[in-house]
Formats: sequence, structure tokens, C-alpha cells
Amino acid sequence: MQGDEKLFQKVKKQRNTSFAITAIAVFVGSLFLPAVYASQEIVASDYHYGTQLGISVVLYKDTGEQDPNYDYYAIKVLLADVMYQNDYWTGPLKATVRIAVPLWAGEPPGSHQPPAGFYWSQNHVTFGFQGISFGMDLPAYSVSYSTSTDDNFRYFDWSVDGSGWWFAFDDWAEFSVGIRVPQGYHPGVWAGGWIAWYTYAGLVFVYNSQESYYWLHITAPGGNLAPEQMPTIPAVPDTPSKIPTQSTLNMQF
Repeated sequence: MQGDEKLFQKVKKQRNTSFAITAIAVFVGSLFLPAVYASQEIVASDYHYGTQLGISVVLYKDTGEQDPNYDYYAIKVLLADVMYQNDYWTGPLKATVRIAVPLWAGEPPGSHQPPAGFYWSQNHVTFGFQGISFGMDLPAYSVSYSTSTDDNFRYFDWSVDGSGWWFAFDDWAEFSVGIRVPQGYHPGVWAGGWIAWYTYAGLVFVYNSQESYYWLHITAPGGNLAPEQMPTIPAVPDTPSKIPTQSTLNMQF
């Protein structure tokens, strides 16, 4: 186990023992009382605390009103490991997040975090969009991002995968997108996610369990509902049907 412990120290940072206090602040601290900072305001929020998976969504609005044609919003989703938060050897190896908004809400180019790519570690960044700004903790390793639409909704999808490297995040990771809507419209936002947990067992990650939650639903107050209220709820993304039972640690550091 001595070699495993050294390897563990190399690829995984020590978790903060004050997680419980921090998690409460992250999930709940700003969720119930609207807050205004500079030219932004939290207008809606919600969270779900499951057996293994926690998820929260916060909707920010740019209150600067610089554009007479559009209103600007930013959505932040936090996906959390609430079951194995103090377990160094079991964690999220794979995860997905989906955000859905009405079709008439769109993302200006490049207005999301994290972008697709490969990241050697989790990073804390500042997400800036119009007059909105907030901090985020991004996932590590392989990150993909895609958008799609159906008759009623626009979807923003992330997939993260630490296979071969280490857990994709410690305790939680955050995902954000900025959207613009016609002036006076108030968008509904749906958010959901999925996590697959693996246990490190000496150079091999062994599948442990999985959990998903769809949907959290929030709506910006006021404004117009036109176009007419959508008659459906967003499509739930397909969960990977064949999850590997194990993943071998990549030794090429």
C-alpha cells in the first residue's frame, strides 16, 4: 500500500476537512435570498440532495441593461459527490451535465465553462458574461461540450471522464453558460446530471455505482412568456448503456 499511497499523493490533492461547512455554503448559501453585485442579480435557484449525487442551479441576470434588444442571463450548475466526499479511494470517474432552455434563448459564441479539452487538474476560474461575474471550480481531465436543439428546447451538454488518470473532480465541479433572450422574456431553465463512481484498487479503477437526477427547474421572474409556453419538458440525455467495469491507471505521467 506504500506505493499506492505515494501515487495517490501524486495525482490527487488532499481534500479539505471542512467540506461539510463549505458544501452548505456552496449549495445553500446564496440560494434563497436574491443577491445583487455590481450589474448582476441572482433571480432564481434550486437544488437537489440525493443519496450519492447533489446538484444545484443558479440563474443570474445582467442588470446593466446595455442592450435594448436583449436581456442577458448566466446559468451555473454545481454537480457534487455527496456520498463519498470523505473517501479518498472512491470518487466520480465519469459525469455528465445537461442544461436546457427555451429554443428562443441562445448562447453567444464561446460563452460557457468549461470549454472542451483536457485538463491535468481541477481549476478555479472566473466566469464573465456581459455584466455577470462569478467564480467556478472546473472538472479535470477529458471534457467535451456540445449543443443541440429539438422543437422546443436548446441543450448544453458536458461530459467529463477521468478514465486512465484520476477522479474527474473532488467533491464537486461547476458548469456554466451565458444566454441572451429577447428583451423582456423570462427564460425557464432545466438542469440535470449523472455521475458514475469508481473505486481505486491498485492501478485499476473498479466500477462502484451511479446516480442521476433530472430535472431541477427554475424560471426568471417577470417579463413575457411569449412565444407560448412550451407544452413539454426537456429530453433526458441517454445515460451510457455500457459503463466499463474497470479502468486501468495510465502510468505515463
